[in-house]
Amino acid sequence: MGVLQFFELMVVRARFRAFASPWLGVTASIALSFFLGLGLLTDFAADSYLGLWAASLSILGAMLGALVLDTVFTHRVKTLLRQTGYSENSDTKPDVNPELLLSLEHQIGGLQRANQALSDLVSLEVSHVKALEQCAEGFSFSYLVTSDRQIEIKSVGDNLVRFINVQRSEFVNDWTSLLRFVDPSEQDSVRQVLSRSDAFPEREKLVFGLQKAAHEEKRYYQLSLLRHRDKPEYISVYALLLDVSDHVLARIKAESEDKAKSDFLATVSHELRTPLNAIVGFSRLLESNLSDVEMKSDAHNVVMAGESLHLILNDILDYSRIEAQGIRLENRPFDLNEVLSNIYQLNKSLADQKGIELTYINLLEDNPALLGDPHRLRQVFQNLVSNALKFTEQGFVRIKVSGSRPMNSRMEVFIEIIDSGIGISQVALSKLFRRFTQAGRDTHRKFGGTGLGLAISKGLVELMGGRIDVTSEPGVGSVFTVYLNMAVTTQINIPAKAKPEVNLRPLDVLIVDDHPLNLKLLDKFLVKRGHKVVKANGGLEAVQTSEGHAFDLILMDIDMPEVDGHEASRRIRAGTGKSCQSYICALSGLADEANIALSISCGMNKHLTKPVSFDALDIVLADIANGQTKAQAIGNSNPSSHPVA
Repeated sequence: MGVLQFFELMVVRARFRAFASPWLGVTASIALSFFLGLGLLTDFAADSYLGLWAASLSILGAMLGALVLDTVFTHRVKTLLRQTGYSENSDTKPDVNPELLLSLEHQIGGLQRANQALSDLVSLEVSHVKALEQCAEGFSFSYLVTSDRQIEIKSVGDNLVRFINVQRSEFVNDWTSLLRFVDPSEQDSVRQVLSRSDAFPEREKLVFGLQKAAHEEKRYYQLSLLRHRDKPEYISVYALLLDVSDHVLARIKAESEDKAKSDFLATVSHELRTPLNAIVGFSRLLESNLSDVEMKSDAHNVVMAGESLHLILNDILDYSRIEAQGIRLENRPFDLNEVLSNIYQLNKSLADQKGIELTYINLLEDNPALLGDPHRLRQVFQNLVSNALKFTEQGFVRIKVSGSRPMNSRMEVFIEIIDSGIGISQVALSKLFRRFTQAGRDTHRKFGGTGLGLAISKGLVELMGGRIDVTSEPGVGSVFTVYLNMAVTTQINIPAKAKPEVNLRPLDVLIVDDHPLNLKLLDKFLVKRGHKVVKANGGLEAVQTSEGHAFDLILMDIDMPEVDGHEASRRIRAGTGKSCQSYICALSGLADEANIALSISCGMNKHLTKPVSFDALDIVLADIANGQTKAQAIGNSNPSSHPVA
């Protein structure tokens, strides 16, 4: 302890005693000064007059210093004692330990400094908010919400007037003046979120449109709220309104461009289906009529090339539908083992041709029937297996399925596609599931493809609530794993639909299409099966023709000039003509879910997308011949791999 600290402590002790006895306090102060003077006298030469005068002056200075310090510390001590509840008018004097009092003084000083720092921090935050208001397009305000959802504005930022043409006093008196500038369709949302009378959620955000003036463009603002319950009868809210138009408009633009791109892909897909319909359809008819082996083989090659093009079109369409969230999955019982076995059988010949060992391993114990979309699952696994065979020059490809035990009518299923192919680098893995991408240009030149297959597979698996992962090493191979959590059904036996008979009773069929090649193709297909055919070149002609003739089946194109297939179907159903109850089946290149659903809502019984298979048309013809002509759910747009119309 230093001299000054010791001296301060001694004075405090003396003054505490002075509260009990003032004479004792004075005596203590004089004694303290005397002893201090003796200490200073020792430092000077005793036999010198200068030393004596110095000692005397030191004693006087010490006494004066003691009196000054005594006065200062008396004031400080009294202040501390008042903070502890001491009153000079009280008869009793508190017995306070001086060391404890010093400690208390230091603590109070620390608290005062901390309080000042907190005050400075609050001031800094307020300045930050004000700076934010000045540099950002928006303003802040605070208010109370009562239990009956009444709003009482407490404070408003200075930026209000610059933000909207409303004075602060007007906003405080009537906060709904803000709603005059809000989009009418969003006023209720703003009102509800502002006047919520509970503190949960504590933080909220709402983006809405706002127009400051009639001649100005609509802007978008984010309202951020921080709620806190101060008292049971109300909550306090701090609100900040900021302009986020740049972000919202950028998102709207991106979504619009995405939709335009998806619409473009769907349009291109539809337009390409019309000539593809003729190529595949006539080639298959030609193949079935030729007897020369070589010519029959050539026709078959044309069919296979057309079907390859058809698969590419399906990829483009599927991808655009996944992006637009326009794919509707089926939920029906199916046998996963049967799906994977069919894929194994379908790819076995290709594997044998390349000298690759293709194996299928099923580790499921009971092979329970599952609920899901077997067509889309088949699409995913066929894509993975065909990719594995494509990128494997030698070695093996394995299809392996395993799963957990069913629990609460659900089970986890794991399907692995393992190959010993060229593998994938870590750089390529990071972009593997991106659209229109492949591992590299060399891969594209050597193996071809659109780069959409894996992106579509990933999208379909995620739509099913699952995920798809991949591990790979260049030169060693790859493992694609599909994880699914699927519902288990008690329907174990899933009957396969028998292929319908071709030689049925003759039907009266009306073909409606604005493209002459489609009319000719369908005419040849139906006449060969013994049916009577009438052709119409458009929707209006179809309505007029159907009024005077009762057709068993109307095959209706959709995208036609003047009166399209949907409108023609509405008129036929609403009229009193002889075909108002006929079975109407859409044959169209429009394969999106919206158009398929519209076909059913317009009174059609089924919607098949072009190119449609012989088998699909044979099923429709068989259903009608057997009396199964009731309206039904949307059918599979591509139930077979043999398209014609």
